[in-house]
Amino acid sequence: MAMKVNLKQWFVWLMVAFVIVFIYRDPRGASDAIGPFLGDIGHLVTNVIHSGAEFLAGFGRH
Repeated sequence: MAMKVNLKQWFVWLMVAFVIVFIYRDPRGASDAIGPFLGDIGHLVTNVIHSGAEFLAGFGRH
């Protein structure tokens, strides 16, 4: 039962391997890079939730 791997799957596996090697070679650099990224994602989600809540609250005001 041979599994056929398409180009997209090869690309995904290549990227996973690249990330693993990057983390293995420089774990401190990887952690320094991912920290601010996750912080920015958190700020984005917070702003979206806050803006959505203000928008929905506007329907209650006349």
